[in-house]
Amino acid sequence: MSNSIARAVLASIDADEVLTPADLEAKYKIKEGTQKSLRARGLIPFIRLGEKIIRYRRTEIENWLSENSGRKARRAGGAR
Repeated sequence: MSNSIARAVLASIDADEVLTPADLEAKYKIKEGTQKSLRARGLIPFIRLGEKIIRYRRTEIENWLSENSGRKARRAGGAR
């Protein structure tokens, strides 16, 4: 995707609704390395604009967090 197309796509999305990887780490405490791993495994919703531009929709991330919030606790509890 060319930079001009990527800019047009970003411009069409409300800026408050889109998070950079750094924003996601600051707001939700998900480290950028963890984000990369989750993206590679297809476990987190994201938008790829070109080869290096990654963005997240805030609403998708909040839904994803709600759906997956008990996973770690269940996994830890089952390990007894």
